[in-house]
Amino acid sequence: MSDLQVVLVLIVFASVILAIDFNWLDMALAAMLGVSIMLLFGAFTRNEFLQAAQNAGGSIALLFGGMVVARTLVPTGIFDQLGARYLRATRGSGKRFLLDLIILTAPLCAVLPNATTVILLAPIVIRVAMALEVDFVAPVVLTAIISNSAGLLTRVGDPATFLV
Repeated sequence: MSDLQVVLVLIVFASVILAIDFNWLDMALAAMLGVSIMLLFGAFTRNEFLQAAQNAGGSIALLFGGMVVARTLVPTGIFDQLGARYLRATRGSGKRFLLDLIILTAPLCAVLPNATTVILLAPIVIRVAMALEVDFVAPVVLTAIISNSAGLLTRVGDPATFLV
């Protein structure tokens, strides 16, 4: 890869991240435009693109499956019930909220992949954080960190996911 291609990749990557971050473009559209620009200017070939898409198929399928399960469970009200129980268990305390988050996340990582655990717990954590009138971003990020850390202790998790 030439120096010009490296610069192009960095510029396109930064532009896509900024477009997504500032909500200038839809996430999928920004990603597709970024890939199209890099293909157009020869940063990588069509075959390299197809190979990367094939290699990512398993991960994408896993995340998609977790999202489908979470979306399917929403109408059942399970997230509302679990959120209400979780909120009662916190008794309005931020310390209990964080401790209960660890107690809730770590055992799930023993049987589920890390990303699936976060996808399933995020609606619950968001509802409880909103009920406690705190910003939900930090608890969701903490859920991901706990999930990756607890995943390292099981056969399901691996060090690569922790590094990512």
